[in-house]
Amino acid sequence: PLEEAFAPMSVTLRLEDELDISRGDMLVHASSEPLQAARFDADLVWMSERPSQLGKAYLIKHASRYVRGEIRRVAWRYDAQTLGALRSDRLVLNDIGRVHLETHQPLFCDPYVKNRNTGAFIVVDPMSNFTVAAGVIRSDDRGAEDSVDDDRPRSQVSPASRRALLGQSGATVWLTGLHGSGKAALAYALERRLVDAGHLAVVVDPFDGRHDDLPDGGEIPSRTAEWAERLTDAGVILIFTYISPSRAGRRAVRARIGEERFVQVTTVTADADRAEPEVAYDAPKQSAMTISVADVGPDEGARRVEAELRRRGLLSADLPAA
Repeated sequence: PLEEAFAPMSVTLRLEDELDISRGDMLVHASSEPLQAARFDADLVWMSERPSQLGKAYLIKHASRYVRGEIRRVAWRYDAQTLGALRSDRLVLNDIGRVHLETHQPLFCDPYVKNRNTGAFIVVDPMSNFTVAAGVIRSDDRGAEDSVDDDRPRSQVSPASRRALLGQSGATVWLTGLHGSGKAALAYALERRLVDAGHLAVVVDPFDGRHDDLPDGGEIPSRTAEWAERLTDAGVILIFTYISPSRAGRRAVRARIGEERFVQVTTVTADADRAEPEVAYDAPKQSAMTISVADVGPDEGARRVEAELRRRGLLSADLPAA
């Protein structure tokens, strides 16, 4: 009999009650119970040349225990250049990103900031037995709406499934420029071109009388960014024609959508009304392109924007024209 034991001693532990326990089970102090979670948010470092796959069965090695689990969602990945967060639906070699994991059996774990031993894990490909990622558990609020053991239903349609169905990834094309610079003409020409090519695209025009939440010259409403994010996530190509006077407002929308899926185009022309007495227009400095609709015409402008969408891999090159 011993009062305490520690490595490298070899001991037999006798319990007061007959319990079915084995390798991988955990003994904890009654006042320090860990989380019991089958769903949790984690940061992953991807270490495989094969990209991550949503819904694929991986082995999660946590402490001395292996359980099967899937990556249900990639929330974002770090941009190595800016250290900001980018929207993504997968991780590739050397990517670091936030994911939502689901395991077939609950893990007895802690957030990494509280316990490094029970807050870390590795991800193993069961086919090759290679370690494909290392991760740390981030969720730590048991009572919060988005806690690790949240039981709310979630979408069962992955971004890859939507992309296969629609032949495109969602995107927000933000056309900005002064009145008279051809934003609307370019927007509707782009919509027509994309739809003729078999893609799902829609114009949101604050001047067509249907979008009261986009005031003429006013600040970008927060719900506009929210719904733009939701529809972009659903695979729709949104085309906004909006002056968007504040650079901070445009940055807010870009942050919600993600850098790769946000395509900002500035329209210019010498004939545009540059007075704009009701709007202090803050011209963008980081547009993907600048187009003079008066010089090249709306159809050529639409072709250039479509080419940018294809360059970013947001449109399938295999779809036949309608």
